[in-house]
Formats: sequence, structure tokens, C-alpha cells
Amino acid sequence: MARTRPRFVRNVGAGPALDTFLVFSIGSVLVTRGYLAATGYPQIGSGTLHIAHVLWGGLLMMIAIIVALATIDVAADRVIAAAGGIGFGLFIDEVGKFVTRDVDYFFKPAIAIIYVCFVSLFFVFRYIERANRMTPETALANALAIMAQASTRTITEAERTHAEYLLSRASELQLAQAATSLLAELPTRQPRPSRLVSFFQRWVVRPYRRFATTKTFLWIICIYAGISLLSVVTIAVGVALLIPTSTRADAQKSLTSGNGTGLTSIALLVTGSMSGAMMAIGLFRLRRSRLQALVWFDRAYLFSILVVQVFTFAESQLRAISGLIVDLIVWGAIRIALSQERERVELEITANEDDQRSGPSARPTATNQSPRRIGGDGYD
Repeated sequence: MARTRPRFVRNVGAGPALDTFLVFSIGSVLVTRGYLAATGYPQIGSGTLHIAHVLWGGLLMMIAIIVALATIDVAADRVIAAAGGIGFGLFIDEVGKFVTRDVDYFFKPAIAIIYVCFVSLFFVFRYIERANRMTPETALANALAIMAQASTRTITEAERTHAEYLLSRASELQLAQAATSLLAELPTRQPRPSRLVSFFQRWVVRPYRRFATTKTFLWIICIYAGISLLSVVTIAVGVALLIPTSTRADAQKSLTSGNGTGLTSIALLVTGSMSGAMMAIGLFRLRRSRLQALVWFDRAYLFSILVVQVFTFAESQLRAISGLIVDLIVWGAIRIALSQERERVELEITANEDDQRSGPSARPTATNQSPRRIGGDGYD
């Protein structure tokens, strides 16, 4: 008799726990490197012994695994994600020791390797969170997991709504009908955000979202796009006309002798120019379509975060963190502005289609409208 092949059941609500893992991992690397630099890189041990922090990372990851195997409480996911994230950060921070023959913790490309690792994890986590691949069995298992929390606490209205959605995706299963009846009898509560969360929402998130949809922010991006265009033109002219032959020879000599820093600098120059070119395309597209301009600005910053920053970290190590933080803040604001602009265009197109169906007095469609300037409707 053929044995049934075991399957993993995906947790469709794993997003917050995965993000917690990633945040604690990144924070662990930054805190560790900052602490070691501030204290002169002390060693735990004496004589020939040196207890590297990779061992502490392994210990924390072991604790996270044990807690995950020994508990079924969903609340334990936060502890597992935090402990595992810190442990993984301590582990990956010492990658330079394990990719070099001389066990060099200060291996210059190590920070770039760590950065690529975290970016890859980010996209893996986003892929895992996709719900369009959810089978009825997976939906039912996740709904039952939410309902199981009612044994220790009262579930929230949002959790009930999510469970109802999951059960609707599993309606073809017989057990889903019984689960739906049970869910209707479970009491619910309204969650109360903490004072810290309320303060953060009021004084950080809301002003940030409002600023992202103002004309001022768009003007700032356009000015930066203009500067990027000038930089790309200057680089192109310099490479084509102004660099003397002796300088080219010195550059080739620098590339062939050394540890690759020259090659990293050239890669940084090329990728930075590509990002600037995308910003310039967005600037040219702005007069025709604000939506298309924001799309290109979004692509430019995403390319900078995923590609340019890799070479920036390889060249400057931890000094590149400030540039990455600025890129992330600006990119987040662009994503907010892009989302609002897409909603506005969709509503405009829908209204135009309704007008066309109602009679000949319809307004012109969005594609036939005259070009809008930066301060057009929908950005105030």
C-alpha cells in the first residue's frame, strides 16, 4: 500500500513573524558591529581561547528551534522570530571568517554579502506570503489555527474576519462547514493599540503618508532627478572626451593589481549611472503622465536599493547605512504616492467609461486629456 507523502502546510499569516525575524537579524548585525567598533573589538576568552559570537548565534537559533518544536501557542512565534533573528544576525555577521583562508572578520566584501543575504530573504518572505497559491486544505488549516487561539484568549474582530475569509476558500471541504458554525459562536473583542503604537501612528506614520502625497515631495524628487540627469551626462562626457590616455592606463593598472576595490568603484559608478538614468526617464515622463513618472522613480530607487547599495556596502562598509536609510524612506514615500496615483487614475477611467455609456456628453478619457503639470489634481 502506497504511503501518503507528507506535506508542509503553509502559514498564510506568517508575514509579521517573518518580518520580525528579518528586523531582528539586521538589528543584530548593526548592534554587534557598532558595539565591537566602539569597544575596540574585545575577545571573550583567554590565552588561545576565543568564544566567537557566531557560537552565541547558534545557541539562540537552537533555543528558537526548541521553542518552535515544543509549543503550539501562536504567541510563541514572536519569541521564536526574535531569538532566531538575533541568532542568525550573530551568525551571518561572521561570514568574512568563513569565506577567507586567513579567517578575516574584516574582509571588505563581507558587508555586501550580508546585505545580499538580507535582500534575498526579503524577497523569499514576500513570495511565501502570497495567498493566491492557497489550497482549500491550507486555508482550512489556517482558519482552525486562528480558532484554536480562542482556548487561551478572546480573538479579535480582524481575526474573525480573516478566519471567515479562509473558510470561504475551503468551503468545498466538509470540515469547513462545521468550523464556520463554531466560528459564529466564538466571542470577539476590539484590540486596543498600545500608547507607543498610537504615538508612532499619530506623529510618524500619518505625517509621513501625508507628505508623500504633496506637491512638495514630488518637486523634491524632480529636483533630484534633474541632478541625476546632470550627473549621468557629466560622467558620459568625462568618459568619452575628458579622460586622458595616461589616466586610462592608470585605471587599468589599478584594476589588474589590488584586491578588487577599483572594480567595485567602477561597478558602483555604472550602476549609479543606471539609477540616475531611470530618474531622468521619470522626469521626462512627468509632463505626459504623473503615473508613469512615479513608476520610473520607483524603479530607480528599487534598483538603487537592490543593486547600487550592494557595491556601496562593498566599498564603504557600514558608512553606507545612512544612504540606505535615506533610500528606503524616499522609496516608501514614492510607493505611497504611486499607490494613490494609481487609484486616482483607475477612478478617473471608471468615471469616464460610465459617462461614455450614459451618453455623448462624456468627458475625455484619461489618455486623451491634456498633459498635467506637477501641481495637478489629486496631489494636495
